[in-house]
Amino acid sequence: MECKGYCNYCKTKNDFEKVFLIDTNDKYCYCPNCDKKILTKDAKDAFDHKIRGLLRRATFTLNIKSSYLDAYQKFGYVLNFDEGNCLAICGRMESLLMCSTLRDVRFDDVKILLDIALKTSLKKVKNYHCFYNFYIKTTNILDKYMLAIKKNLTIKNYFYDLDCLKLYYTRGIEILDIYKMILKGFLNFKEHELLQEKVNQVVDNFEKFIEQKINILQQPYSTVDGLTYTLGKKFSINDLNLKCDGIKVNTKLGKYKKYTLDGANNTKVIKDKVFASNKLRYTYFILSLVGVFSFIIVGLTSFILSFIFNEYFPLLLSIGIVLILLGLGCIVIRLLIKKQIKKRVLKSFNTN
Repeated sequence: MECKGYCNYCKTKNDFEKVFLIDTNDKYCYCPNCDKKILTKDAKDAFDHKIRGLLRRATFTLNIKSSYLDAYQKFGYVLNFDEGNCLAICGRMESLLMCSTLRDVRFDDVKILLDIALKTSLKKVKNYHCFYNFYIKTTNILDKYMLAIKKNLTIKNYFYDLDCLKLYYTRGIEILDIYKMILKGFLNFKEHELLQEKVNQVVDNFEKFIEQKINILQQPYSTVDGLTYTLGKKFSINDLNLKCDGIKVNTKLGKYKKYTLDGANNTKVIKDKVFASNKLRYTYFILSLVGVFSFIIVGLTSFILSFIFNEYFPLLLSIGIVLILLGLGCIVIRLLIKKQIKKRVLKSFNTN
């Protein structure tokens, strides 16, 4: 069987030149770049190890550093080595979803990638669990997205104006399109006997989930001017088919800060950011590591020197003890930050 191998002996800095095709039926293979004779198993293991390392870095960038665009590029780099890697494909789509803001969404790009993936790697039986995890993560991300933008666009559950309500509906319909594409992906797996029972259960639950989201969108929503609107039974992004009951109600908001999408008429601009970032926590996490090494090393040095220079014994001993305690404090801070980051990641990307 033909697959990819990786040469760890090549001196070139270009990693792509170290990748070559191997036949697993052969005991040995030769690197076309440096002519090194390598065990075929070792070349294959080296390639798998390389891909795992790249995926770890990309996942760390997405989940811990919260550098969503950088993560998208790193998952893309993995695909340059292994174009059918489903973890990289799904990671790339998750990164795009997390890049989305209130006004600037990447849903169309996600749909293009998903459409290609469903016709290639994500229709293979071996990648079912990867696709299932992608489905769980995506529904979590998009659920949080809708909750976050509703919070941005409303005050006490009243939308600031009709434009805000229309944007909320538009985003909801765009997300429904993604859900329907994922559902189509599961239906492809129904063709395989081994997966039929699992897939049938997932499809039933997912269809109910989509129906629930449609019902939420079709609920009546009110704006701060007291008018109530309902989405029509037949709707699309281009035609929301909104219906207004024409009856004004007293919203009892009193004085409130006026926000709009464009900040017109001396109003405040509704914030664009949706997903929180771990960047600040990650910076503290790195700085705490520097503090651990700096304080403990200098502290231990002072502690040792106190026994060599007896005349400065009390001073050096005190400095050493204080610095070591500061180093231990940095370790505690580091552990607390790490716990916070993990909690935040698990909350956003729960796959249970």
